[in-house]
Amino acid sequence: MSTSPMLKACRRHMKMERIARLEIAGYKDEEIAFAVGITPNYVRMLRKTPEFVAIRVEVASGVISEADRLLLQDQEATYEQLKQLVPSAMLTIKNTLHNSRNPGLA
Repeated sequence: MSTSPMLKACRRHMKMERIARLEIAGYKDEEIAFAVGITPNYVRMLRKTPEFVAIRVEVASGVISEADRLLLQDQEATYEQLKQLVPSAMLTIKNTLHNSRNPGLA
């Protein structure tokens, strides 16, 4: 089973973002390569790509991509939905604990 091109591109992007963060933090090529699981030559090759330069600028400037922004919004929406479900979940737990038909939990 082969990996989809979209998944490969996503993995490559994440790898380059991690390299950019380590580079900005002052790590050397050899340390970055070890941390990411690639060769130092591959680190140097990736740094020369326009895609890596764009990612490094985003990381260094704190600018987030549109995809990151949408992901953050989805995460916040999921958190809000979960927060709204907690009261009914707590009521269900309370009712279950007080249920006379369930002597093992009473």
